[in-house]
Amino acid sequence: AALKEGYTVDKLYDLTKIDRWFLEKFKNIIDYYKSLQCIDSTSITFDLLKQAKKIGFSDKQIAAAIKSTEVAV
Repeated sequence: AALKEGYTVDKLYDLTKIDRWFLEKFKNIIDYYKSLQCIDSTSITFDLLKQAKKIGFSDKQIAAAIKSTEVAV
């Protein structure tokens, strides 16, 4: 939640002492989710969908991000 609200990896590290490597991984996931939210459900490409699945997003999460249904994804 803190990364979604704009906290930096360094700030979170200072607060939590969670390894920066893990925090960077979380940040990458959140950044990709935010980029998915900017995509219209009719314009998502196979490559974007494939990358989202590779990162570990479920169909339900992708559907929520692109404002679509799980079945459509």
